[in-house]
Amino acid sequence: MKRLLSLLLCCLMLSGCGAAEFLTPARLGSRPVRPAPEAVLTRPALLTPYHYTLTFAGDVSLADGSEPVKAYQRHGLEGCFSPEILDAMRSADLMCLNSEFAFTTRGTKVEKNFNFRGDPERVHILEDMGVDLAILANNHVFDYGEEGLTDTLNTFKNSTIQGVGAGETLDEASATYFARLDGCTVAFVAGCRVEWSGQTRGATDTQSGVFRTAESNALLLQRVKEARAQADFVVVYMHWGMEGTDQPEPYQRSTGRQLIEAGADVVVGDHPHQLQGIDFHNGKPIFYSLGNFWFSRFGKYTTLLNMELHRDETGRVWADYRLTPAWTEHGKVTSVPDRTAFYRFVQNLCSNGVTLDSEGYVTQT
Repeated sequence: MKRLLSLLLCCLMLSGCGAAEFLTPARLGSRPVRPAPEAVLTRPALLTPYHYTLTFAGDVSLADGSEPVKAYQRHGLEGCFSPEILDAMRSADLMCLNSEFAFTTRGTKVEKNFNFRGDPERVHILEDMGVDLAILANNHVFDYGEEGLTDTLNTFKNSTIQGVGAGETLDEASATYFARLDGCTVAFVAGCRVEWSGQTRGATDTQSGVFRTAESNALLLQRVKEARAQADFVVVYMHWGMEGTDQPEPYQRSTGRQLIEAGADVVVGDHPHQLQGIDFHNGKPIFYSLGNFWFSRFGKYTTLLNMELHRDETGRVWADYRLTPAWTEHGKVTSVPDRTAFYRFVQNLCSNGVTLDSEGYVTQT
């Protein structure tokens, strides 16, 4: 039903700051709702309560010869994901992940160590997973140059999935994506800053590329401020940090704080290919890296981040954040039997003042 409804909806570009939006119906169900915290954002009373779940995953590759593709060809989607993980993605009101390869069979390799591309026909795999939003602000979407990026953009435009973070021009690459749920507007801004930013072309007024923020955060912060004025919740998804490390770079910490101060409600990151810790700034969380999700053969912890948005009958609005423990290896993503060990692992990566409880909820203490 989720995919069928999506086919009936349209995407359009808004003038001004640059924004894309889609509409999706409310999916109010019988999910348990945690009580509101003592201090929450209070808005004028509204008639209809809501409870939405936005689910986020890290790096995904469906490139030729990748472990996920080989596993999918052998086992199908249900054989690649535990039922709990697949159901969480499909049942989310909005599912978002990082699509870290070019959807193309054309183009010329950009000179770099690794180049990833996959047949555009494979976009149906992401659709079957329940994906609604693909982050394209990363260092592999331009691996096959202008042709590869154009094919990638067109692949998503012709699918039920919206792409954000890359485009034919800077206005398109930096465009904010507005998800309009029933009674709630969520804005998504996506940027890219990695250690070898020169290998990933940033979009300009006259050339295609990603929304690259290596040179300056000015436009990124401007987009967040503009989104804040138009949305109930603002999500910033950053491709940043250093590959292979579980510790955020100093600029991740400073940029994360700047994004919160500019109006972001939550900052979500990836690129290091492994989990990093969590911070809070002004009461808002920064998840530095969600790590590999469905990407390579190497075994490691991964997670789904579930952002639960609530409004009660009095008009009180708040958000909860919960991690779903998972393990990724050889193209499969499976549930973790020992959840306590997973929570302890993540807790040890976090700054003081961040706590994970026995159900995976993340709070500031």
